[in-house]
Amino acid sequence: MTTGTGLLETRSNVENKASFRSGVCTGYVGAIADMMSNYPYAGLQACFPVDATRDQLVQVSIKFLREHPGVLHLSAYNNVASAFLVAFPADGEAGILKDKGLSRGVSAARCG
Repeated sequence: MTTGTGLLETRSNVENKASFRSGVCTGYVGAIADMMSNYPYAGLQACFPVDATRDQLVQVSIKFLREHPGVLHLSAYNNVASAFLVAFPADGEAGILKDKGLSRGVSAARCG
C-alpha cells in the first residue's frame, strides 16, 4: 500500500468492513488524519470536522483517488494528505464532505 494505487486496491477489493484489509486502510487513513491534525502537510493545514468518523475520512480519500487517477503512482501518504487538504481547507469549510452529501452530522472545525 505504498502508492495511491495500492491504497485504492486495498479498499476497493474489500466488501466486508470488518475485514483485516479494510481495517488496514482505515487505520492508515486515520493515522494520517491524526498526524495532520497537529502538523501541517508541506506547510498547508487541513481543518477536520470535529466529529468526522474514520469511515468518512476513508470515503474522502477513496473519492479523491478515484477522481485523480493521474496521481495514483504517488505515495499513498501524499494522496491521502492531498485529499484532506482539498476536502478540509484551512478556512474551515467542510469541503467535499458538504458538497457530496457525506456531511450528515458533521460540523466543520475552525482552524485559527
